[in-house]
Amino acid sequence: MSDEVINSHASLVAHITKLTADFAQHKYLRVSVKTGKQRTNTQNRALHLYLTNVADSLNSAGLDLRKTIKNELDIPWTTELVKDNIWRIIQKASTGHDSTTKPLTSDYSTVYEIMNRHLSAKLGVYVAWPTLENKKDLAA
Repeated sequence: MSDEVINSHASLVAHITKLTADFAQHKYLRVSVKTGKQRTNTQNRALHLYLTNVADSLNSAGLDLRKTIKNELDIPWTTELVKDNIWRIIQKASTGHDSTTKPLTSDYSTVYEIMNRHLSAKLGVYVAWPTLENKKDLAA
């Protein structure tokens, strides 16, 4: 069985039937169960668009990496630098997950609120979370 979704009683019964048959045949199974929804494709695109917009806003405000968190080098922000040096740190502290694919869909708003509050209060930079209403690039 590959990584499949069980989201109805019918699919649950089908998976139980398949597991029962596989066990009868092989007498050994390894099963991994995950609960809760991971981020959607739209959330993934929104996250990366948001991180890009934060990088652009920080750079436009003259707040390079050196001026905000690292003192050694004058480094312009990139999407990946924002993801690794701001988003991921907040996400790990608030959800316990290192990978951006692991938190539940509901965790993204929590991480965003913490990050937005920090950027606004400490650096005077506000970037709205991308939505279909405010960003046509999100639908691409």
